[in-house]
Amino acid sequence: MKKTSLLSAIAGAILLTSLFPVTTHATPVSATININTSATTTYNPDFRGLNNEPERTAIRINDANVINAANNYGRIGFLRWPGGTPTNSYSWKLGSTDTEYNGQAMKEAGRYYPQLYARRYQLTKGGERISDYVDFLQQTGAKAVIMVNVLQYNPEQSRDLAKYLYDNHVPVLYFELGNEISYYTTGIGSQQAAFKSAIDYLNRAKTFNDIIKSEYPSAKTVISMSNNQVAGFDNEVYSYPNKYWDAITTHRFKGDGTTTSAAMTNANGYLDNWNTLIDANYGINLPGTPLFIGEHGVALGGELYNSQYHGIYVSESILRLVTNSSIPYLAGYTFTNGLFTPGTSNKMLLEDAYQRGTTVDTSTLNFDPYYGAPAASLKVIDGAINQGTVAWGTSVTGGSTVSKTGGTMPALFAQAFRGDNGKNYVVLTNKSADEHEVTVRMNGSNVASELTKTYTTATDPLARNRGANLIDVTVQSGSTSNPILVPPYSVMRVEWTRTSSPDAPRPPVLMMTAAGNQSVTLKWQPSLNATGYKVKYGTSSGSYTTTVDAGNNLTRTITGLTNNSTYYFTMTAYNATGESLVSNETSATLSAPVAPETRRAFGETIGNIGVEWKSVPGATGYKVKYGTTSGTYTNTIDVGNNLGKLIRGLTVGTTYYFAVTAYNGRGESGPSSEMTATAPSFLPLAPHDAAITSETSNSSVGNQPAQKRIVSILKTAHQAVGRPNKEPGPSYPTASGTQASINRLSQAWA
Repeated sequence: MKKTSLLSAIAGAILLTSLFPVTTHATPVSATININTSATTTYNPDFRGLNNEPERTAIRINDANVINAANNYGRIGFLRWPGGTPTNSYSWKLGSTDTEYNGQAMKEAGRYYPQLYARRYQLTKGGERISDYVDFLQQTGAKAVIMVNVLQYNPEQSRDLAKYLYDNHVPVLYFELGNEISYYTTGIGSQQAAFKSAIDYLNRAKTFNDIIKSEYPSAKTVISMSNNQVAGFDNEVYSYPNKYWDAITTHRFKGDGTTTSAAMTNANGYLDNWNTLIDANYGINLPGTPLFIGEHGVALGGELYNSQYHGIYVSESILRLVTNSSIPYLAGYTFTNGLFTPGTSNKMLLEDAYQRGTTVDTSTLNFDPYYGAPAASLKVIDGAINQGTVAWGTSVTGGSTVSKTGGTMPALFAQAFRGDNGKNYVVLTNKSADEHEVTVRMNGSNVASELTKTYTTATDPLARNRGANLIDVTVQSGSTSNPILVPPYSVMRVEWTRTSSPDAPRPPVLMMTAAGNQSVTLKWQPSLNATGYKVKYGTSSGSYTTTVDAGNNLTRTITGLTNNSTYYFTMTAYNATGESLVSNETSATLSAPVAPETRRAFGETIGNIGVEWKSVPGATGYKVKYGTTSGTYTNTIDVGNNLGKLIRGLTVGTTYYFAVTAYNGRGESGPSSEMTATAPSFLPLAPHDAAITSETSNSSVGNQPAQKRIVSILKTAHQAVGRPNKEPGPSYPTASGTQASINRLSQAWA
């Protein structure tokens, strides 16, 4: 602990008083929480999840340290992947940011350069692989929310994505069709426009919707709203005649000001109108349509960002929204650079390796991870919310008040929950500098059980965690009597035992089913409250003649099977109370997989070729084989269970030939059809900033209903001169190279 002089302490106290004007009390302020168990609201299992952007870090999402951090945090309901802004310039097959698209689409330096450096980190750590994400889901029990790059993908790439997830039994809550699309529409956003309007976006996104659902039959899709910031965009969504999507999404980052007091007042105002905003906008205009909130918090980079008050804000938002029937799932805050924040970033290590053209085994790195301050508070509330599916009627009487925009509001907010684990919970926030003495009453009587409280608190609402050794906000715990002392600026979970026996477990999710020699290896997700698992299997779908107790493990190899036969598997979870319903069914044929269907090989950047293919049911991995002579492959790369590979360091100007094989424990397939590509040297960026000034219906190009004339190309100078060749290097575009691109485009559209 740092030593502070008396004079400094007095000065600090004066400063805090001036920054956070509140009514303080020498003794705790009294309040009562009333819980009514006859008033219930049910919500989805795994309601609470997190956003994720690991590609901007040295972190590999399935690193053992990351898995341990996730499991120590508690149950994470879902994890968006790849998450946020990176989605819009990310190639999921190659596992890296597309620098050409990034250079064209990201008009703001604050967006362009982080993506550029993310590309370097991705290449150095071997890619941001989808197989790593699937591994994380299997070991933690989190479900998937998949971000689909509708700005850059063609629909066939989304088909391959959906097929891969279906073939690998990945539990997907939603396919999100683009991230914050209003920023990429003409006349609205600050980025390069990819769509003319919301209607244009919805028309084009429908193709993605239909293809995804054809490959993943139970898929649900989400379309992007404008975050209630652009009325014209939202109104077009409201009036769109064919509402093919399953849910909508909006993000909300509010709560800022020129002073801390003003920022807190502003944040409180937004807290108080969350449900009114939802009901008055989306509820009225899209009745019955679920609202998935993928991101929310205080103003990014603002006065309260990453502080204790940020944690209070997101925690109370979640407590207010969990009982809103319009919201099926709710994310808030980030996993990487949030729950798992590297105290040692290792970015310079990766940058040095990138410059040398080498890679880094990130599993050997020391991250010194710590929680961002909001993550500590979210650990408190998620320890209740994701333990059950029932919220009870809860009200607060008494207590102090805090300022909000246009008035005041109670300092305390509370919500009670019934846990599936035999515990009762009440979770509360205290937005004031006052300590409170809170009595918890259930159905008219004071709770007399032995209580435990788990909480975060800080005398300074701007308290932040800045490193593994600079932690101001921690999760604290201890026993307590009733009434409960609630400290200033805090988030608290109070729990007590309802019954000694938890509910029977939820059904597990069976994921990997890998064929071996007279065996099949199974992997599944952990089930809430399970103490063990049973694997059931047989040779007919729906008929399971053999049961194996797998104990409290997440994998089991079933032996004594017959090669070239097909087996069907399901499983249950159990505890002392009982056994769950059966999981999903999977199957495995004990033979080598068939050869993959190829997609493309293409010159990606200087000396680099991208190779892509489709998934094969039953495959557990793939190998890329290549050489400089057709049919002769002198090099082999095992890429694991992924559908693409960026092959780097090839000889510029040389033509390469590629084939792909699939494998499992029974053997390797024959080669795919051959693909070929030439390792490129200098490639100028494609033209952009094209403008359509007229569209007429009296002519056509190919099957297009209207002729479109490009009248303005390459408005910005960085495309003509001075921008690096896709990824930084010694070569820069030339005027002749740019003109050649323009000429080719003009001929194609003539």
